[in-house]
Amino acid sequence: MKQALLTILLLVLFRQAQAQGQRISPDEARRFITAVAADDSTARRFMLESEIRASERLGITYEGVQNKFLIGINLDAATRSGIASRTASGITIDTLGGDYSRIRLSSSQNSYSFYFKGTKAISPYSYFTRAWHSWKSKHFTFRVSDTASFNNYSAERLERFFDSMAVLLKFTAEDLRRIEEHKIDYILCRDEHEIEEVTGVKTLGIYILAYDYVVTTFNCHYHELLHLLVNYKLKSLPLYTHPLFQEGFAVGFGGRGGKEPKAILDAGHYLISSGLLDLGELYSRAAFLRTDPTISYPVSGLFNRFLLEELGIDRYLQLYRSYSRPSYSIDTLTVDSSDLPPAKKWQAFLSQFRTYSDILVRSDSASRGVPLFRGTTIYEADSSYVFWINNAVALNSTNDMARHRSKKFSELVPDRPYHGEKYLVVASENEVSVYNLYTDNLIANVVGNFCLPPLKVPSKDGGYLFEVMKRVFEESLKE
Repeated sequence: MKQALLTILLLVLFRQAQAQGQRISPDEARRFITAVAADDSTARRFMLESEIRASERLGITYEGVQNKFLIGINLDAATRSGIASRTASGITIDTLGGDYSRIRLSSSQNSYSFYFKGTKAISPYSYFTRAWHSWKSKHFTFRVSDTASFNNYSAERLERFFDSMAVLLKFTAEDLRRIEEHKIDYILCRDEHEIEEVTGVKTLGIYILAYDYVVTTFNCHYHELLHLLVNYKLKSLPLYTHPLFQEGFAVGFGGRGGKEPKAILDAGHYLISSGLLDLGELYSRAAFLRTDPTISYPVSGLFNRFLLEELGIDRYLQLYRSYSRPSYSIDTLTVDSSDLPPAKKWQAFLSQFRTYSDILVRSDSASRGVPLFRGTTIYEADSSYVFWINNAVALNSTNDMARHRSKKFSELVPDRPYHGEKYLVVASENEVSVYNLYTDNLIANVVGNFCLPPLKVPSKDGGYLFEVMKRVFEESLKE
């Protein structure tokens, strides 16, 4: 027995010593930093082979980019110069436990971190998610920090969204086979602090071009997924695309983090129709980036819906790619109006677009429908549900979601416990919103100040009165 214990102890000590012996040396660390700064082919020999395979698994390439796995590592000019002249200082190696380590590169302006497993470099996504819960669906690999915030329903919704976009983008059988084999990595972070740690960026969601990962704080971040899918369709393209098309396509068909498309497109229609923004103001890339995203994104989303409807997917993708450029020429990129459909067709599209069609705000709603539940003021009409409420209403509780935790419910109704309800309906005199609490996305809303003319939600005996179309919900609210 003692001999067996001694053998186990020696084996553990040997493996610990072996792991420590495999860490990258200071000389190799400096060579790695030099290769990264130069972005030359020698950088590949420092990368763990599985990281290179992950970067290249979907076959997306960018013109002029030699090392795709280095996209996003933007060393400042002073740091690059110091490395090239061998005057760079501030390179340190930290032991992180096991066979993991980190190289830190510091300059007078910035600091950078690179992660290693043994003597080979890995992405921060591999390092930070190494112990996260992981599982696969048909087209996705999910890596989730907090399993109580995610659920199978959200995974299924992402699969359904992928299927619909695969049809829209005309994926071939080979396109579908490749994604089914290699998967889309969907990395779900707990909150904005964790995503900043993982990505190094203050954001709520981002598409990582270097590895074709979606890293997000949202259960169903369709917007960032669409950035990946359009690049996958195009296969090879310059690294940058004019945001009128890049963000416009993602907003138009995927909404924005936490908001599904219709709610944002309604706002875009208001911004254009009210004259608060002229579409031509977004033609210059520089001007687009100067414009507040709460204005530029809804308008560009609506415009891209129009473009795809007018041009069809093949011509639309040709237009999209024609406004993609390498880094050295992207800053001055401006859309030429002669490349776009005639302005009169855009105006015709706007005149026919139905805003706020999912929620009806009218004073005669009280006379419509029959009570949906005994003791409540929710009624069922032919094609809608009539709500007469003065507090947020949660609907369709299911035992299957008892362990699920809804961030949106906690945010909007902090004084009430969550019991696995699927929908939350919230009203005020100026706004009505409907949320799907399983995805935590806003799925329908109306904002009185964004209507032409402006309106207020009718009030009756202290409650707000409005109708929500049945199509907003996936099932009958009686269920």
